[in-house]
Amino acid sequence: MTRFESFETEKRRHIVSEHCDPAIAQAVVRCIDSFKPNDSLSIGVRSRSIPTKIAKHLDPALADFARRNGVPMTGWNGLAELVLDHESMDFRIHMWGRKVIARAELNGNMHWSQATHTVDTLRYFAQFCCSFRSTRIPIQVAEKGKDGKFTYHDSEQRPRMRKDAYPKPMEVWFDQEGWCELCCRPTETEQFKRERIDAGDDIKPDVPLYVRSLSTRFCADHASIAGRSYKRDVVRRKYWHALMRALIEARLSQGLYPLDFEERRAVTYGLVFPQKSILPSVKAVHDYVANPPIRLGEAASRAHLLGLLKQAMAEAKDTSFDISASSPTPHMDIRNG
Repeated sequence: MTRFESFETEKRRHIVSEHCDPAIAQAVVRCIDSFKPNDSLSIGVRSRSIPTKIAKHLDPALADFARRNGVPMTGWNGLAELVLDHESMDFRIHMWGRKVIARAELNGNMHWSQATHTVDTLRYFAQFCCSFRSTRIPIQVAEKGKDGKFTYHDSEQRPRMRKDAYPKPMEVWFDQEGWCELCCRPTETEQFKRERIDAGDDIKPDVPLYVRSLSTRFCADHASIAGRSYKRDVVRRKYWHALMRALIEARLSQGLYPLDFEERRAVTYGLVFPQKSILPSVKAVHDYVANPPIRLGEAASRAHLLGLLKQAMAEAKDTSFDISASSPTPHMDIRNG
């Protein structure tokens, strides 16, 4: 399944809530329908730029929604701006969403459930836009010369990598750029990039780097499909990524904004990989997230996932992390390959 096909599937998995503000819902759908397989987060080519399409189709409706409900977007002017600065995106949407819900309850001009579902729709849509990867994006390619030194040149075509040829599963819901899909280590390419930057090579830190024969999805321990580490851990991948998705919803149920991506990986890793077998509660989390009986953003759904996560931590005897902690110190339990 291609990244674009997975985007279409995610649209069918209800990015847009049926209770979302109608104008926002229509704008999000128009934006989704305008996306093409070769679109990217770059703003270099306007016809293939996701932020440009968001600014055209969604941001005017968002600005009108903010004006109608008296909730200005302090410090940012639209969703297109946030997907370009995705490190602060979740926090900004969360804080603005709290104002939207509070104003709806105070003025009564909009039902609180519509306010909640509108904010959720924007958050889910923004997160998925940030994870969208084009088949053609600006990259740097590293090539090793006969003298052993590396040279780098710019390109727009993602090279075909033998080790990345097998399909990426639907369970990988998050932007994984630079991190192994099966542990908390950097990918082979990311590790190489860090080492060459430290060595003083002319590498652009914010542009993806591709090196022939190095994996962009897995670390050195997991890069070989025939390796023991890959075979051992790949069957558990779907449970780990379901836990990361559930952790977002569990924290939102308590009025806390989601942890950043690295923290989500660290605090959920120990519930899956070090265990002798998959815990029943972890299986329950995966089954619920994969086929939710009600939308994941609903209050009842979030409360259910919170209960399952607490049960998983009890079964794993993991006391290193409190789901409701505002400043968590995640425990990273990483096995050696």
